[in-house]
Formats: sequence, C-alpha cells, structure tokens
Amino acid sequence: MIRPVKGDYSPYYEGYISKVEGENGIVILKSQLSSTIKYFDEIPEDKGTYSYAIGKWSIKELIGHIIDTERVFAY
Repeated sequence: MIRPVKGDYSPYYEGYISKVEGENGIVILKSQLSSTIKYFDEIPEDKGTYSYAIGKWSIKELIGHIIDTERVFAY
C-alpha cells in the first residue's frame, strides 16, 4: 500500500493521513501490533465495559471502532 494521493480521499481525512509516517500503512500497522496487544491485554477484563460517562464509548466499544476504522482506511 502506497500513501494515497490527495484527491483519492475526502479532505476530511487529511488530518488522519498526515499523521502517518512513511509510505506503507500496512507495514506500520504490523509494526505496532505486539505493543497494541500488550497495551490492551493489561486492561482487566472487568474494565472492558467501563466508560467514563453515560453515553460514552466503553473500552470494548473503543477497540471495535479502532478495528472498523483500520479496515476502512486499509481499503
């Protein structure tokens, strides 16, 4: 995967795309996999449904949204 060219995506996403260093997003995601798994593994299971306020995402919902977003950007 090569960095997308402006015009291939909505200007709304420029802020996100500009934060990625390098040209290959898949390589970057793979390089972060073990540290990301370690980070979430350290959260106790009983905290997975915790959210800091009513109507805010829980930790499990947040992880689901991260996964969905990565899938969308991978396409």
